[in-house]
Order: sequence, then C-alpha cells, then structure tokens
Amino acid sequence: WGTDDLLRMRIAANSTGRMALHWGDPYPSVSGTAATSDFRVAATDTAGSVTYFTVNGQPAGGDPYEFFAVTNSNPVAIDFALRATRSSGTAPVVMQLSTYGSVLAITDADKTNAHPKSSQNTGFSP
Repeated sequence: WGTDDLLRMRIAANSTGRMALHWGDPYPSVSGTAATSDFRVAATDTAGSVTYFTVNGQPAGGDPYEFFAVTNSNPVAIDFALRATRSSGTAPVVMQLSTYGSVLAITDADKTNAHPKSSQNTGFSP
C-alpha cells in the first residue's frame, strides 16, 4: 500500500467505521463472469505484529470485494493498520479501499497511490 504491506489508519473515539476493499475482477452478480481472485483483509496494530481480526467473506466466484467494520469503544482515537493479502488467483490491475463516514482517516505517510480528490479512497497496483 505504498512502500510496505500495511495501510495505517485512525478511527475516532467511540465509533464504528465501515470499509470495503474492491479489486479489478469481474462482478458475477452483474456480468455473470466469475471473479478469479480472492483477498483477505487483516486489521492489525500499526507495526503489523498483532492481528486483531481477519475478513475473508467473499465466497468462491463471488463479487470481488470484502466489506467490514472496525469499532473503537475507547474514549480516544486509536491507530491501526490494514493488510490485504491474496488468498487465491492472480494479481488484479487495481485495488481500492473505500471508507464510509467521517470516523476513519488514512494516516499512512507513504500512500503513494491515493486518489487525488480524497484521502478516504486509496487505489494501488500490486
């Protein structure tokens, strides 16, 4: 997600942030053509050494996205990181992380492929 495999983020105090990771495979629900890759997303500490949870909800041949939420029940903002890893298939041409609402912020200093109009969408090429 830049120069390493972690995308560092911050979640506001007492909030839940929703995100979706999309990748450049066909959407069988639209085109009938099956996606060829599957990715899993792990929420970790900012060093990537402690994994809080992993999401791998896309069924075989399902639409190419993972939708998930992160909850911070603390009275202060918390920093964390995301790691996306391919569990099957080939590398897609492009990936995008979409965040919903204003409780999440991408804080990664090396977000080299961030969308120029929003710090809340990050596309990258593997």
